[in-house]
Amino acid sequence: MKDQTISEALGISNNESAKIYSDIREVFNKTETHDEAIKIIIEKVKNEAFGEHDSPISDYEFKLFYAAMKYGNIMMVEQVKMNMLKNFFNPNENE
Repeated sequence: MKDQTISEALGISNNESAKIYSDIREVFNKTETHDEAIKIIIEKVKNEAFGEHDSPISDYEFKLFYAAMKYGNIMMVEQVKMNMLKNFFNPNENE
Protein backbone atom coordinates (compact mmCIF):
# COMPACT_ATOMS: atom_id res chain seq x y z
CA MET A 1 0.00 0.00 0.00
CA LYS A 2 2.63 2.55 0.97
CA ASP A 3 4.54 1.99 -2.27
CA GLN A 4 1.68 3.72 -4.12
CA THR A 5 1.65 7.42 -4.78
CA ILE A 6 -1.00 9.40 -2.95
CA SER A 7 -2.88 10.00 -6.19
CA GLU A 8 -2.87 6.26 -6.97
CA ALA A 9 -4.14 5.47 -3.48
CA LEU A 10 -6.99 7.97 -3.96
CA GLY A 11 -7.85 6.71 -7.46
CA ILE A 12 -6.89 9.97 -9.15
CA SER A 13 -5.71 9.54 -12.74
CA ASN A 14 -2.30 10.74 -13.89
CA ASN A 15 -3.93 13.38 -16.10
CA GLU A 16 -6.08 14.71 -13.29
CA SER A 17 -3.12 14.62 -10.90
CA ALA A 18 -1.02 16.63 -13.37
CA LYS A 19 -3.83 19.18 -13.77
CA ILE A 20 -4.22 19.56 -10.01
CA TYR A 21 -0.46 20.02 -9.64
CA SER A 22 -0.43 22.62 -12.44
CA ASP A 23 -3.36 24.49 -10.86
CA ILE A 24 -1.68 24.50 -7.45
CA ARG A 25 1.64 25.69 -8.89
CA GLU A 26 -0.15 28.50 -10.75
CA VAL A 27 -2.04 29.61 -7.62
CA PHE A 28 1.13 29.41 -5.53
CA ASN A 29 2.99 31.66 -7.97
CA LYS A 30 0.16 34.21 -8.30
CA THR A 31 -0.79 34.74 -4.65
CA GLU A 32 0.86 36.73 -1.89
CA THR A 33 -0.23 34.72 1.16
CA HIS A 34 -0.80 31.10 2.12
CA ASP A 35 -4.37 31.73 3.25
CA GLU A 36 -5.25 33.30 -0.09
CA ALA A 37 -3.69 30.40 -2.03
CA ILE A 38 -5.32 27.72 0.13
CA LYS A 39 -8.77 29.30 -0.22
CA ILE A 40 -8.41 29.49 -4.00
CA ILE A 41 -7.24 25.87 -4.21
CA ILE A 42 -10.09 24.56 -2.03
CA GLU A 43 -12.67 26.59 -3.97
CA LYS A 44 -11.26 25.39 -7.31
CA VAL A 45 -11.41 21.71 -6.30
CA LYS A 46 -14.86 22.17 -4.78
CA ASN A 47 -16.21 23.95 -7.89
CA GLU A 48 -14.82 21.25 -10.19
CA ALA A 49 -16.41 18.53 -8.06
CA PHE A 50 -19.80 20.12 -7.37
CA GLY A 51 -20.16 22.93 -9.90
CA GLU A 52 -20.04 26.66 -9.28
CA HIS A 53 -21.38 27.66 -5.88
CA ASP A 54 -21.17 30.41 -3.32
CA SER A 55 -21.02 28.37 -0.12
CA PRO A 56 -18.21 29.35 2.25
CA ILE A 57 -15.31 27.03 2.94
CA SER A 58 -16.10 25.02 6.05
CA ASP A 59 -13.83 24.29 9.00
CA TYR A 60 -14.01 20.65 7.90
CA GLU A 61 -12.60 21.51 4.47
CA PHE A 62 -9.77 23.55 5.98
CA LYS A 63 -8.91 20.74 8.40
CA LEU A 64 -9.09 18.13 5.64
CA PHE A 65 -6.70 20.22 3.53
CA TYR A 66 -4.35 20.61 6.50
CA ALA A 67 -4.47 16.90 7.34
CA ALA A 68 -3.68 15.99 3.73
CA MET A 69 -0.70 18.35 3.73
CA LYS A 70 0.62 16.86 6.97
CA TYR A 71 0.19 13.31 5.63
CA GLY A 72 2.11 14.30 2.48
CA ASN A 73 4.85 15.83 4.62
CA ILE A 74 5.20 12.65 6.69
CA MET A 75 5.27 10.53 3.54
CA MET A 76 7.97 12.71 1.99
CA VAL A 77 10.13 12.65 5.13
CA GLU A 78 9.86 8.86 5.36
CA GLN A 79 10.87 8.49 1.70
CA VAL A 80 13.89 10.74 2.23
CA LYS A 81 14.91 8.75 5.32
CA MET A 82 14.62 5.46 3.44
CA ASN A 83 16.70 6.81 0.54
CA MET A 84 19.36 8.11 2.92
CA LEU A 85 19.56 4.74 4.66
CA LYS A 86 19.69 2.93 1.34
CA ASN A 87 22.52 5.20 0.17
CA PHE A 88 24.35 4.78 3.48
CA PHE A 89 24.27 0.98 3.40
CA ASN A 90 24.70 0.67 -0.39
CA PRO A 91 26.84 3.68 -1.38
CA ASN A 92 28.05 2.20 -4.69
CA GLU A 93 24.57 1.27 -5.90
CA ASN A 94 23.94 4.76 -7.37
CA GLU A 95 27.16 4.84 -9.43
